[in-house]
Amino acid sequence: MPPGSSGKPHDVFVCGKCGTRLWNKYHAAPGDTVLLCAGTLDDAAAVSPDVHIFTRSKLPWLELPEGARAFEAFYKIDEVWPPESLARWRQLAAA
Repeated sequence: MPPGSSGKPHDVFVCGKCGTRLWNKYHAAPGDTVLLCAGTLDDAAAVSPDVHIFTRSKLPWLELPEGARAFEAFYKIDEVWPPESLARWRQLAAA
């Protein structure tokens, strides 16, 4: 897989039967952090996005909800995440 926008590699894990992306491992993220593709959950409606990223490549017909926080690429975590999430992230990075 080519490197992500950080310049570091990332791995994409897919279903062996249908090829659906299940989760991603970005090597820039600390520890065993993975980013789960929420649409693959049994109850995808149980979660909702806080932000939309990499919208520069979204298809024109995809409309984001009005007022949604959206970024053309990634964002500065320290400026977007709530303090409790930042604390968990820093704890993971220190481990």
